[in-house]
Amino acid sequence: MRIEPTLPSSVYTGRTAAKEALRVIVPSALAVGLFALATYGLFLPAFRASILERKKEMLRELTSTAQSVLAWHQRAARRGSMTEPQAQRAAIDMIKGLRYGTEGKDYFWINDLQPRMVMHPYRPDLDGKDLGRFTDPQGKRLFVAMVDAVRRNQGQGFTPYLWQWKDDPEHVVSKLSHVRLFAPWGWIIGTGVYLDDVHAQVAALTRYLAYSATAIFLLLGLLSAYEIRQGLSTAARKRAAEAKLAAYSEHLEELVEQRTAALASARDELQRKVEQLVATERISGHLIDELQDALAKVKTLSGLLPICAACKKIRDDKGNWNQLEVYIEEKSNAEFTHGLCPDCVASLYPARQ
Repeated sequence: MRIEPTLPSSVYTGRTAAKEALRVIVPSALAVGLFALATYGLFLPAFRASILERKKEMLRELTSTAQSVLAWHQRAARRGSMTEPQAQRAAIDMIKGLRYGTEGKDYFWINDLQPRMVMHPYRPDLDGKDLGRFTDPQGKRLFVAMVDAVRRNQGQGFTPYLWQWKDDPEHVVSKLSHVRLFAPWGWIIGTGVYLDDVHAQVAALTRYLAYSATAIFLLLGLLSAYEIRQGLSTAARKRAAEAKLAAYSEHLEELVEQRTAALASARDELQRKVEQLVATERISGHLIDELQDALAKVKTLSGLLPICAACKKIRDDKGNWNQLEVYIEEKSNAEFTHGLCPDCVASLYPARQ
């Protein structure tokens, strides 16, 4: 019997555990990696761009609404219901009081093409001042950039810069504003959105996705651990089954050898008996043949024979009386020849004596 080389159980178990871990962990890690790549490389940038685009569309609608206020007052001045300075003052007062947003602190401002501040609700210190050299904390001349935006883009455009958070001059953040030119008066009306809001929404979504990814990773880890445990348990059962099968195979070989020997012995014994039976049958057949030959030659008479005491005739089965020789010839294979005994010769032919 060939003996296969085997590794120690601990080595086999370690290699099996490593294989099971790689088989389960690698696909899970790839899945998590692809999820993170898709999330941070594609979904989050697309989400941020979508939020920003919605904000831009909202700003366009808001400046368009504010411009309609200026247009209404300008038409009132043209109709003569008020002078142009009165119309401008009324329009400024109305725009100054407009608010929107969750806190009611988002606002509009007006500057002209010089650029000079016409009205700013939170920076009245800038009203009437030349803004040509006004810069944000990074040195950008933002109002000059706004004038350039409306001149380059058919009367409207976007300008990013740093500005105070609503009515808090101590808190400076990134802002994106939309400006629109009201040509009859040479005014630029603008409003903006704080990019911190966009960043906060993206950050909130990022945290949510990070928590989700962590939960998925932990779930995959638990599933992987369960799969590894199940794999090791299956491998252990497989090894036990293989050991039992090997032991059974070895025992089976012994049983087959014993059974083969027993069958060979039984075969020899059966062959011997068959030969004896054949020999006996041959002898029996020979004897039967001899007996049949003897019976063919010999017929026996048995039982009581009714014979006449006087003439010696015998009565047959039908009740007929026949000569003795006729009866014997019918009942046996004997044949008769006729002759005379000495007594009869003497009696019948005394003269010959």
